[in-house]
Amino acid sequence: MMGHPSKKNRSLKEIEGFFTKAYEDMFSNEEQLTDTLLQGIISPYVHDRGKLSLFQQK
Repeated sequence: MMGHPSKKNRSLKEIEGFFTKAYEDMFSNEEQLTDTLLQGIISPYVHDRGKLSLFQQK
């Protein structure tokens, strides 16, 4: 699970890779997952503020 506190030291590149792989595996029709759609889905999380939101304790 990406949001688990043990994963909070991952680099932004590792987080991007995780999401990219996860979404590529989820789409049964590869043509539906365009680069634009993928970037739109993961863009909130591939910067420092977005990374922080994944690991905040509530």
